[in-house]
Amino acid sequence: KDYISTPKNNGYRSVHTTMIGPQKKRAEVQVRTRKMHEIAEYGIAAHWLYKEGPVDTEASGEFAATFSWLRQLIEMLEHGGTPEEFMEHTKLQMFSDQVFCFTPNGMLITLPRGATPIDFAYAVHTEVGDTCVGCKINGRHMPLRTRLENGDEVEIIRSQVQRPSPAWEAFVATGKARSAIRRSIRAAKQAEFSRLGRQILKSAFEAAGKDASDTILERALGPLRKPDVAELLASVGDGTVSAEQVLQTVYPEESVARRGRKRASRVNGKDERNGAVRVTGRGAGLGIQFAPDMFPLPGERIVGIMMPGEGVTVYPIDAPTLETFDGEPSRWIDVTWDIDPEVPQTFPARLRVTARNEVGSLGHIATLIADYGSNISNLTLAQRDADFYDLQIDLDVRDIKHLTRIMSALNGLSCVNTVARPRH
Repeated sequence: KDYISTPKNNGYRSVHTTMIGPQKKRAEVQVRTRKMHEIAEYGIAAHWLYKEGPVDTEASGEFAATFSWLRQLIEMLEHGGTPEEFMEHTKLQMFSDQVFCFTPNGMLITLPRGATPIDFAYAVHTEVGDTCVGCKINGRHMPLRTRLENGDEVEIIRSQVQRPSPAWEAFVATGKARSAIRRSIRAAKQAEFSRLGRQILKSAFEAAGKDASDTILERALGPLRKPDVAELLASVGDGTVSAEQVLQTVYPEESVARRGRKRASRVNGKDERNGAVRVTGRGAGLGIQFAPDMFPLPGERIVGIMMPGEGVTVYPIDAPTLETFDGEPSRWIDVTWDIDPEVPQTFPARLRVTARNEVGSLGHIATLIADYGSNISNLTLAQRDADFYDLQIDLDVRDIKHLTRIMSALNGLSCVNTVARPRH
């Protein structure tokens, strides 16, 4: 426990840790400075030092701030109230910076105020925190960002396929939880970038008719200053090292013309490309992200752009933004959809609809979208006048064919003037 970064209200500061010695005997070690030790051992007498008025004004200010809580308790005792009331106020004051929660088996877990079920899970065990998918507080399902209160009974719901979410870091309160989340995310990113880097290198080496085995890749470790193949793959995956650099380092005589072939693939070719990086679903992974506000869908041609330090960003083949990368051919990556038809998935799409400003228009549009098996996730009124209004509709669809059917049906409504898929 770290009482230095979060000292107790009574001024106690120290670091506590437990070690297991011979014969599995536990020993608690407390680490603190001499000044911290003196306060821990003799700090309660500082109140009387405050009452007597120390000569050292600097020490006086320090003690006054540190033991203000004790003066408040004395005031409660001097100004009336029953003994029971005094005890209640005393307990609340001494432990106001902590909450005491329980596992379903009755195990007590002490946490700082503001802690959440995620903090609770990591306080029980790191593996419990890493595999947490939900929680019950006092028998009720509650969000993981819920702040715990004194006496709460917390049951952690786990799944072995779960991994910590980067969003957790925004609402956890303990250093242990935050550190474990960051460590897990770093490891997941490293593994994802390594997997992505291997796919990129395989594609580049196959296009050049060369072998991309680990034995061959080891030739690039020295020139590129990488300690091992895993680190090299991760560097390719996150974009800090290009596939062309590796290929030219391993085979110096190879003249790489891969970019010309890739640029041609924007217009020609089938979607099933050998060696292409495969996008398996809506949550493409830590190393593959969809371009914001582009909404690529299965069934349409896509291309990847390497973003140094971030991995691959996927764009629809007709995205106007791609023109800004025309002068950087080494950043273009072949990507293709690899969707399992046995696993139902939906993908975000966006439509711009111009409809008549009349009673029931919005209802007709929403009903049609629902009838075609789609769900509206967001709706914005972009512009409105006396005759028409423009709607921006975000919806979930299965693929480009699903979206096309919805657009055709919307065009058939008498209240709809135009339907378009915006491209920024």
